[in-house]
Amino acid sequence: MSIYILLALAAAVLLLRATWRRPGLERRRDTLRRHYVARIISALRDDDTFAAERITAHTRRRRMALAEALHTVACHTCGTDMRLLRIIARLNSIDRFLMRGAALATGYRRARYLILLGSVPPTAAQARRLGRYLRNRNPFVRIYALTAMLAANPATAIRTIGEYPYTLSPFDITQITAMIRRGLLPIAFDPMLSDDNPNIRRLGLAIVRSFGIDTARKQIVRMAELDEDPAVAVEALHTLAALGHAIPTERLRGRIAAFDAQRRKALSRFFAAQGYSIHTVEALFDATECECARQLIDSYKKSIVCRSPSLP
Repeated sequence: MSIYILLALAAAVLLLRATWRRPGLERRRDTLRRHYVARIISALRDDDTFAAERITAHTRRRRMALAEALHTVACHTCGTDMRLLRIIARLNSIDRFLMRGAALATGYRRARYLILLGSVPPTAAQARRLGRYLRNRNPFVRIYALTAMLAANPATAIRTIGEYPYTLSPFDITQITAMIRRGLLPIAFDPMLSDDNPNIRRLGLAIVRSFGIDTARKQIVRMAELDEDPAVAVEALHTLAALGHAIPTERLRGRIAAFDAQRRKALSRFFAAQGYSIHTVEALFDATECECARQLIDSYKKSIVCRSPSLP
């Protein structure tokens, strides 16, 4: 019995020691990451290839810190010169390091390696190997594998998205739109709105929303009214409301009535939150959904809604 007690005490001591050491390890890792971020930004600011080549990481801990630093810089700058980031990544084998880590990890740890890989990005040959993750059960693994593939070969982005076997979630669309806003994907929205693939049509609507493109109103109204996919029609309605366009209530009331109760309720609250009057909401929704919108307008958000410049 005493042996078991001693073993339990030893395990407790080791656990306490690991817990005590962890904050120190996190601080050192954060310091190293900030160091790499400062050096990368300096190289980008001066367009200094020589400085980029001098950024080195020879251990696993340093490679992970450098990968996180590259991801931080890529996510917080617009129009970043990916050439220098690729030089840093290739000289330190960051792409191979992350590919190997993703292959050995599982679940959210694999997703973490893949999101970092998308900022490097991988070579075209490596990106083809990421295709196996597109059918992973974890949705974060799937979307970060997809974004890494898009970053590796932007010229085939539309085809890659069209071959994605799942319906893109709002989170997925946001991740891809963020890449477009950073100038990493040269995608034109106009042909996307008439594409046969629902994922591509919804992404095209997200681009219109994100960049505030007013010239596509007629096509968006037609999609909201006639698109065969209810998810695309809902995205079109969200886009109209987000841009503050006048809503053709008579044309769209019948389409909205065909949605399920959950979608109607969410749409009514979204229209109210975007500053549309209760009269517009009443022309589109039934009494139950209108009551949800009225409660929102009468809530603590009332002053924000009433000051909205998009109020019809």
